[in-house]
Amino acid sequence: MSDHWNLIIHNADKFWIIKEEGTSFKYVVMEKPVGLFGNGHPIEYYQAADNEEAIEKGLIIAKEHGLL
Repeated sequence: MSDHWNLIIHNADKFWIIKEEGTSFKYVVMEKPVGLFGNGHPIEYYQAADNEEAIEKGLIIAKEHGLL
């Protein structure tokens, strides 16, 4: 995973939806770490036209993986 994945556009209890810095269409659903330390791990990378669409798609992905 690139170091440029740091723009959190949605924060939920068990996951984040993160946008790749410097692009307008690459996103990842990232499961949060269980403890206080760690970066979590990526669930699925995907593309979307904007943040609104990315959140909609990300919520569907999170639900499919039992994070909602």
